[in-house]
Amino acid sequence: MSKQTRQQKKEEEKRIIAEMEEALRETKGESGAQQPDSEEKVRKSVYATEPEKIHCRRCKTLMENGVCPTCGYKMYVPMDEKKRNKIRFIAAIVLVVIGVIVFAISKM
Repeated sequence: MSKQTRQQKKEEEKRIIAEMEEALRETKGESGAQQPDSEEKVRKSVYATEPEKIHCRRCKTLMENGVCPTCGYKMYVPMDEKKRNKIRFIAAIVLVVIGVIVFAISKM
């Protein structure tokens, strides 16, 4: 593919967006107006309360609560923001106390 100028890329992008909007209008026209409950179904599926079924990376069996019952592989689960802030606060206090102790010892 040859190099395109910035103007050509913008024109290509506008053309693609126009085609997508036209296709969207056509699909809405064929099926009539979009049903209000279809949007609600999508919203419910995105924010489902049921845990997602995840398979183990090693042995491909179904995992239970982030742990594989077959091989023991544990899935990485990032720490929530509240816990992260608590750890940062405690670490800051410890560093300040160590700094004060080192300063007091150096002045003696």
